[in-house]
Amino acid sequence: MRKLMGIRVATIWLAAVSCLVGCGSEPKKPEEAPVKAKPVAAANEYETGRAAFQRMYVSARTWAPDAQLVRLESRPLKDDPKDGTAGVWVGLFVSAAKQSMRSYTWTGVGSERERGVSPGSLDYYSPANANTRPWDLNFLKVDSTKALEVANGKGGAAILKKNPELPLKFMLFFDSRKNELLWRVIYGSSVNDAKLKVLVYASSGLYFKKED
Repeated sequence: MRKLMGIRVATIWLAAVSCLVGCGSEPKKPEEAPVKAKPVAAANEYETGRAAFQRMYVSARTWAPDAQLVRLESRPLKDDPKDGTAGVWVGLFVSAAKQSMRSYTWTGVGSERERGVSPGSLDYYSPANANTRPWDLNFLKVDSTKALEVANGKGGAAILKKNPELPLKFMLFFDSRKNELLWRVIYGSSVNDAKLKVLVYASSGLYFKKED
């Protein structure tokens, strides 16, 4: 009898100890899902005409190893800095071997999908067409920043002081009559609504003239 009672007491004691151990330990908390960091939008990127051209040139040469630039122009945006850079540049390239021409656009603003270099559609190219004559890269020695500096000294700075929100547009083209590569700095969003248009030699950085 005493032996049975001893077994019962021992059993009760073990159960009590197990309860104390179980009740004393805290239940495991469910693991919290990691907080996902919100994607940070990349800062807008602005390039000079020459830098944007070099980016497009790599893609154009992939399309056609003999690709050459015919003209280059910026697409004015509201937030473009007034320092000779732009967030969007478009270049027209031609290939004599393929008898084709194609535009390329470099974009440094907007969503990630919109940025970088993107090709345009193909069109027929004739080397006999003077309006789409390519030029030697050695002509391009002066960037859009220098062209703006010269144009500002010819009245552009005064215009921007009165109209700080006025967009700027840059065009690079070859004048076959003068056999010269020229920057056209446009104080306005297009040639038609410009308050001032200044031509600067892209090889020397010297002032050429104001356009009517």
